Amino acid sequence: MRALKPFKAAQGSRLADYSSRMGDALARRRAELEARAARIEAELAIKSRSEFLANYEP
Repeated sequence: MRALKPFKAAQGSRLADYSSRMGDALARRRAELEARAARIEAELAIKSRSEFLANYEP
């Protein structure tokens, strides 16, 4: 079986423009998901710290 070569659209073509926009949208979505995950992780850390300090008896 022959290996397939990736298709590259000509610069300025509608397909290249669409591909570029999809790549941008996917990168933006990935960044949003990473930011959301980081925010959730920070909130959990704050909650854990608060619970620890509330139960801390020197």
